[in-house]
Amino acid sequence: GNKAEVVAEVPHPAGIGLRYREHDDMESFSDDYLGVMLSPFDDAQWAYEFFCTAGGVEWDAFRQQNNEYTSWDAVWSCRAARTANGYEVIMKIPFASIKFPHSPAPQRWGLIFFRNWPRNIRHQLFSRPLNYDSNCTLCSMLSVNTAGAVTASPADFQLIPAVTVIRTDSKKGAAGGLEQGSPAVKASLDARWVLRPDLEWSATVDPNFSQVAPDVLQLSANRQFALFYQENRPFFEQGTQVFNTPSVRYSTDTFNPSGTLVDTLAIADPRFATKLVGQVGPNEIGALATEDTATSIVLPGPQSSTTRSFDFSTRDELLRYRYDVGASAFGVYASDRDGGGYDSGLYAADGDWQIDPSDTLTALVGSSTTDYPEAVASGFGIPPGIVKGELWTLDYARTRRNYNFELNLSHIGDGFRADLGYLPQVGYDQGALLGEYDFYAADDDRWWQNFGFGTISNWTRATDGGTELDRKVKLYAVLHANDQAQVLFYATRDEQYYQGKTFTLDQYEVDTTMQPVGWLNAEVDAVG
Repeated sequence: GNKAEVVAEVPHPAGIGLRYREHDDMESFSDDYLGVMLSPFDDAQWAYEFFCTAGGVEWDAFRQQNNEYTSWDAVWSCRAARTANGYEVIMKIPFASIKFPHSPAPQRWGLIFFRNWPRNIRHQLFSRPLNYDSNCTLCSMLSVNTAGAVTASPADFQLIPAVTVIRTDSKKGAAGGLEQGSPAVKASLDARWVLRPDLEWSATVDPNFSQVAPDVLQLSANRQFALFYQENRPFFEQGTQVFNTPSVRYSTDTFNPSGTLVDTLAIADPRFATKLVGQVGPNEIGALATEDTATSIVLPGPQSSTTRSFDFSTRDELLRYRYDVGASAFGVYASDRDGGGYDSGLYAADGDWQIDPSDTLTALVGSSTTDYPEAVASGFGIPPGIVKGELWTLDYARTRRNYNFELNLSHIGDGFRADLGYLPQVGYDQGALLGEYDFYAADDDRWWQNFGFGTISNWTRATDGGTELDRKVKLYAVLHANDQAQVLFYATRDEQYYQGKTFTLDQYEVDTTMQPVGWLNAEVDAVG
């Protein structure tokens, strides 16, 4: 069938964390929930995640190695009900909502069932033993055979027309009433063709994204670089994970998700768009083309970025190919943005090598050429002409039960551009180190579970041996104890260069959280 049924029993059902929330709104330290990680290609590269709380709240995500993309949403449902010994969850996941191999024979899929059980401490229960000396969670999946051939819904082609009527009323003065505006009618058309279960083509003409949830508000004051927003538009969100490349870290947010070569939010107001995405065996492919009527360009720099909008359209194209080899993968990527005399092209190659269960080596190299015409150059106050640049980044990570560390070396040339991505900082060389060591309690009767300490540090300077832009050393310690208590202590020294001056930013922070009972959560945060 097309549903999974899971029954959970707990020793003390009265303590079940039961809350009613919106879709994708789930609290891991207070909500009881369970679900499954599902890998239809059984390749340790990526998996779907479907979870359902004891209150029937759905949570879904797309996991690529150890990165979760929670903006991914599928059409599925779950129902939860309390029982005498716990709660019961019934999940229905249509095969049409996921991609799986094209084969008339039974298939081999990977899966792990997971249950979150928060009480005095948070228990995370997996149906498979995890290797804590490995950074590859998906490598622990259980390979299972389907009972027979897997087929999706026969409705392989869809046409979705839409008409939107918008009227805006405005108030001319403080004393007057609202003056009615004229209704505006906009028609759009979406098309989707599932060529086979692992390959899909889709297109949209004059899309209307008014029904999409608004971006989360962010403060732009005192920010040197352009803000990053999560993609929420369904056309650009579904299936586009194939375009993902390794992240490019920039100095002020070391080891946080930062620069990326692909960010579809750079396509602001498309007149039309079409894409082909899928995975055929170990081959992942993606192609996207669009005409964007609202051109916004970010001019990056070593210390800040500038954003300008222009009144010409651009034709945007992205191509991606990746070949998976077990838990490793190697790929190439190309993009081009052209219009109004402006053109920006990018070529890149990347690799993710799982050396052994504990060690991973990730590399990304790229080259770009950008032509700024007079109209664009004058908007930024720069001379017109062609700029070229190169990028390379190398990342080595090691994970063991009691310690982990990550070393990153990067070079982003001053002329490198990723105008169909998010890369607001260029023109720097960087070395960065993350490391942590953990101690674990010998048994469950202790008042504490684990204690760890570590560092997040980086050194960044302008390219060609230029000015030192940033030197940061952050030391931290973390303690997890009973009553789901967590104590974090940070001490940071950050020396940043900006507009001819070096600023020393020292910060100390203590953050304590505790949840002694299911309905009470306490938090104290002190910053100095």
